[in-house]
Amino acid sequence: MVLFLLSTAMAGDTNPQLAEELSLQQALSLSETSNEELGVARLQLQAAKMTHRSIQVQMIPPIQISANWMDYGDALEVNFLGDSEIDCEPLEAFGFGDLCSGFNEPMLIRDEQVFSGQMQAIIPISSLYSLYYGGQYASATAKLSEHDKDITEANVKIQIVQNYMTVLSLQKAITFAQGMISRLESHRSNIQLMIEQDLSNPLDLAKIETALLDAKLAKQKAESGLHLSIEGLSLLVGQRILPQPVTSNDYPLFSLEGDTPSLHPSVERSRQQLRAADAGRKIAWLDLVPMINVIFGTSVASGQGPFTPESQNFVGLSLSSTFGWGHQMYEAKASELQFQMAQKALTLQKKAVQMQVSRFQSEVHLAHAAIAVAQSKSDIAIEAQRQAKLRFEQQMLSASGLLEVESQLLEAHLFLADAQKDYLVAIARYQQALGIDVNPTVIWSDNK
Repeated sequence: MVLFLLSTAMAGDTNPQLAEELSLQQALSLSETSNEELGVARLQLQAAKMTHRSIQVQMIPPIQISANWMDYGDALEVNFLGDSEIDCEPLEAFGFGDLCSGFNEPMLIRDEQVFSGQMQAIIPISSLYSLYYGGQYASATAKLSEHDKDITEANVKIQIVQNYMTVLSLQKAITFAQGMISRLESHRSNIQLMIEQDLSNPLDLAKIETALLDAKLAKQKAESGLHLSIEGLSLLVGQRILPQPVTSNDYPLFSLEGDTPSLHPSVERSRQQLRAADAGRKIAWLDLVPMINVIFGTSVASGQGPFTPESQNFVGLSLSSTFGWGHQMYEAKASELQFQMAQKALTLQKKAVQMQVSRFQSEVHLAHAAIAVAQSKSDIAIEAQRQAKLRFEQQMLSASGLLEVESQLLEAHLFLADAQKDYLVAIARYQQALGIDVNPTVIWSDNK
């Protein structure tokens, strides 16, 4: 019985020389910067922001620059008349002698070294709206990643609260078990004296011995599990820690100060998914429009002969389209359906959050009431154990009856520890459902 009660209390201890003792609030604050899962979420958020910026700069017309320099070793000359020559004397009388003699000379087609350069700006006229909505999509994705980080942070804090309180509960359970071991050892000594005086029998001693072994084994198993629990807690927080015991025996009822937050991370995440789906469907329909680009540019050249101008400016228009046998049309229709799904998902998420708020608010009240019940049971069990001890010493109670009372006392202690743990966890879940910072220690004014 003792082994079952302790083993179900759960687990947690790491090397105290390497671990820092932190309060629950300190552990929650430290996890915001040290938790590895949150670190990944922050990197995802930064990546989404960079993607958004990369799409924003695409609204600026891209500029293409190219330059080429070639050394051919020799210039290229061509004689259009071959080996023959034109008799220019008849033309000299009319002033065309120089022109005529030019045909007899080889013509330079290109120099030994050639250079060409070009710079042009491309304005995607038909894609400007697509780029705009692409920016809207990326912006929604970035904000979606931000809400993902908030949701991840809340989930991590919930796990920290659960593990932290589990460790404290188990530490209490080990203390309760040690107290039971001490009492059983005292009962054993009393029974041994009573046996010597023929006031008891060896069977009672055997029962006490068995219960004592059971309690020691349960304590060992709990201590073993305690190590694993603190390791898990340290992993969640981001460094090796030891929980700081809660010093207050008063557990006030949690009440929400101020109005309920209107922006819940899960709802806002669904809203950004809807925004992204809306931008995606508009992009899909705009993709049906042929690609039209306006091109402005300038070019320079040297060493390319007399027929290539040294510099020139130009403007142009390009148009391209792909016939995909209805592929883009189906993509556009699919994006419309995704938009409709996102609308329904947002509505469902709002209802789910409302249900969670009502559910966890009820759990907070029930868990708070359970503490009072558990405290009453604990007080009764303590008094019952005190009376049972006196009755056993007066030989008015059997060893079996005494052991039953001892088990009930341990059960009452564990029930109270679990009730206190469940109450703080319920507060944390209620805070998560409300979309506020997870920190159940707000019920105490000193935040311990």
